[in-house]
Amino acid sequence: ITGGSITGDMPIYQPQKGVLNISGGTITGSTPIYVKAGEVNISGGKFIATGEAVPYTYNGNGGNSTGDALVVDFCDYPGGMPTVTITGGEFTSLNAKAYETYDKEGNTNPEIAAENVKISGGVFDTKPYAENIEDGMSIEYNDVTNRYYVIVTPPTSVIGADGEVRVYTTSKEALADLRDGDTVTVITNVDLAEGETIEVADGISVSVDLGGNAINAEKQAFTVSNGSLEITNGTINSKYIGIRVDSGDNAATLTLGEGVTINGENGCCI
Repeated sequence: ITGGSITGDMPIYQPQKGVLNISGGTITGSTPIYVKAGEVNISGGKFIATGEAVPYTYNGNGGNSTGDALVVDFCDYPGGMPTVTITGGEFTSLNAKAYETYDKEGNTNPEIAAENVKISGGVFDTKPYAENIEDGMSIEYNDVTNRYYVIVTPPTSVIGADGEVRVYTTSKEALADLRDGDTVTVITNVDLAEGETIEVADGISVSVDLGGNAINAEKQAFTVSNGSLEITNGTINSKYIGIRVDSGDNAATLTLGEGVTINGENGCCI
């Protein structure tokens, strides 16, 4: 499909093996595209869902609209596991989500689709799942258009103590390599799994400008071990400890500058 206009209750239904490529056109319906099997590649086009938001129900001989603009149904259909690759296109739902993935029981955990739905471009009116975003890409929200854009992540630059500039592919990589005298400006949100922390090692002093972004930690975001950390301009969300300061010989220092918010969900903030 490279152009034109397709309108119906479920204009595109893909339950079989095969390859479907969409690079243009406007597709409008209760659920514009419903995928149960095969390979679907979307590089352009507009997908507009007009249906009401309805909970998923399994249909052994078709698909039931959910109001999402794109549905990927992992229901063990005879055609095999579906794969969807999105490099462009615009996904809009008036009442539900830009896209959603379901299993046969109606679960929407994106981890089941992490290996089969890959997104490296496109515009969405609801936030895509991070699990589906390809490496090197970021989700950027535009408060003028009220839409989410999947874009190439710009590199993160770190200015060292001697003025040397080091460049990292992601902000997370930059924060994992802190050195004495570093000044880091974070350019995207950073997610830390349980067991991951940003460590300010013994004897080093660093300044981190979060750039209005958030550090989201499953356990603790920062650990300062007899070093010095200054943080400004952003949010730290942690399910345990926001910033842990280990000062065995009273050598650790923490400075919270302008615009810092720390949220400790189940524990303390500092």
